[in-house]
Amino acid sequence: HRDLKPGNVLVTTVDGKPVPKIIDFGIAKAAGERLTDRTLHTETHQILGTPQYMSPEQVAMSADVDTRSDVYSLGVILYELLTGRPPFDAEKLKSAGYAGLERIITSEEPATPSARVAELGADAHEVAGQRGTDPRSHLRQVRGEVEWVVLRAMRKDRHLRYPTANAMAEDLERLLTGMPVMANPLGRVYRLRKMAHRYRWQVSVAAFILLLIIGFAVTASLLAYSADRARKQAETESRRSNQITRFMMDVIGGVDPAVARGKDTALMRDILDRADERIDASEALVKDPAAEVEVRNAIGYAYLSIGAADNARQQFQRQAELAQRAFGPDHETTFAADADLGGALIQSGRLDEAIPMLTDAARRARGTLGPEHKVTLNLVSNLANAHLVRDEYELAEPLVRALYESRRASLGIDDPETQLALNNLANVLMEQSRFEEAESCFDTLLDAQRRKDPGHPYTLATMNNLGRVYHQTGRLEKARAMYSESLEAKKRILPAGHPSLLVSYGNLGNFLLDAEDYEGAVATYGEALDSIPAEADQPGTPTLIRLQMSRALMKLDRNAEAAALIERTLPEMTPLFGAEHEHTIGTVSRLGLALTNAGEAGRGVLRTEEALKRGRVAFPAGDSRLVYLLNNHAEAMTALGRIDEARAALEEARGLCTSPAPEREAECSRAAALLAELE
Repeated sequence: HRDLKPGNVLVTTVDGKPVPKIIDFGIAKAAGERLTDRTLHTETHQILGTPQYMSPEQVAMSADVDTRSDVYSLGVILYELLTGRPPFDAEKLKSAGYAGLERIITSEEPATPSARVAELGADAHEVAGQRGTDPRSHLRQVRGEVEWVVLRAMRKDRHLRYPTANAMAEDLERLLTGMPVMANPLGRVYRLRKMAHRYRWQVSVAAFILLLIIGFAVTASLLAYSADRARKQAETESRRSNQITRFMMDVIGGVDPAVARGKDTALMRDILDRADERIDASEALVKDPAAEVEVRNAIGYAYLSIGAADNARQQFQRQAELAQRAFGPDHETTFAADADLGGALIQSGRLDEAIPMLTDAARRARGTLGPEHKVTLNLVSNLANAHLVRDEYELAEPLVRALYESRRASLGIDDPETQLALNNLANVLMEQSRFEEAESCFDTLLDAQRRKDPGHPYTLATMNNLGRVYHQTGRLEKARAMYSESLEAKKRILPAGHPSLLVSYGNLGNFLLDAEDYEGAVATYGEALDSIPAEADQPGTPTLIRLQMSRALMKLDRNAEAAALIERTLPEMTPLFGAEHEHTIGTVSRLGLALTNAGEAGRGVLRTEEALKRGRVAFPAGDSRLVYLLNNHAEAMTALGRIDEARAALEEARGLCTSPAPEREAECSRAAALLAELE
């Protein structure tokens, strides 16, 4: 298996008996990709596994790792079950670097289970309580034979371990049935004493009368003990229920692109769908809306992690309704649910719903929780992101800048929340063509992310964004290299159709389009669109990719294909940007031009005329954004032989080009060229 750990072992019930199940979300099948942020690898000579559960031969990158490596991992799991702590501290391993990690696992002997329990100190009562006992009894229980089994399984020399997992299981069975264990270090004396203990009924006969005499004296104590035991059992069951709930939240919430690959996320999609179906049928959850809030939250984030934004939105919508009913509209839990819902609405392209909801929730949270409360900041972050998606940079910038400064001061640059705020600030600056400031932000962010995990999807997303800066500032070779590296890495660790993967496809396609490699751009956009599962094809990044692909198709004079693609995309524009946004109006105009170029000028002119009318209403008088709309309308009228009307449109366009914005210069040149053709 190569990566046995508690998160890969579940215990279910079969015929009333607990049965362990080994689960695998792709880790044992990995061929060199990072699967979780705790799973180490290199592209060649790779280490595959989770450090604190890896055997010495795995760390040493031995080519012939076998079943005994899994035996070692099972020993570590049993060690942790007994003591509440792993044999080697995870943070120590993480900070040691590769050489230190190898030295610790291959050379250092961990404390024995009983020694580790004795060192628990202030945590001893909590750990013992979780195991239904007290610290003194807990220490006694981990000494002796069970400790021997653990230590044999974890021997550095694999030849001294149990040869198979079955052999280890058999020794544990001997322990449970009172037989001598094979792991014992004491030899014959131990085995003789153990056998005498096992056949102690002969001795017990001689003591029977004495036991009878003292039995009455202890009966009252036993009854009292039984009542106390029942109380403790009830407390244990309650504690276990809470632990199981928390564990399942971790399991569901751990369905992240860094945990699973495409095949496994398909499995997780099915699991999540089934979980959703069962929630409404659960009497326990119906009676406990607060618990259902937690479950809906975990499932919602799991859906988001596999790119199923609309499914996530439905979970968060229900979560928000339950939270309001259980806690009231101005409770921290309700505000947190609003933040989750707002984020899902944004990813689903439902900005018209997200922005007013987040604006209202953020306003109320500032008054109730305070402006620096984590939940308030999350609401503000999502609101800023919604404005960013809608290109409302003047609204987004003050929000994200204040958010970043607040989080950096309180949490530091290495905190994920700080990094998210810095990423959003950099994107706002980028979209305002403030490239030098944006590059500085992205460099700071990438340095922090690479220190923690150079292969994490968030690190790759920042690389992709930095590629955009290089692209926009003319450093084309650096841009192409950054785009390609980011895309290939994401393809290895993200499921098909994941939003972050689509962004990288889109940026590489845009680069090829600007470089006039139109065939390459169409191929890249097409690969992206072909990768999207039907259920994940929601308004958002797929919409923008289709629009950019239509531009590349028009450059190749494949106008009929472009028109069909735009018609497929146009209904998504209004919910994504709004009916009067320049992207929406411009797309209507582009459809008219594509139809005209495809020989359908009669249909085309209706679209260019519609777009021009809407633009005159949406844009201020004299706005140079009208130049594009006038140019397209002029081309449609020229194709219909309406030359005078075409000339009038182009004259108007030229009049708007006295001092155009830099991004309008190309359209102004186009207007002049079209007008010259009519002379």
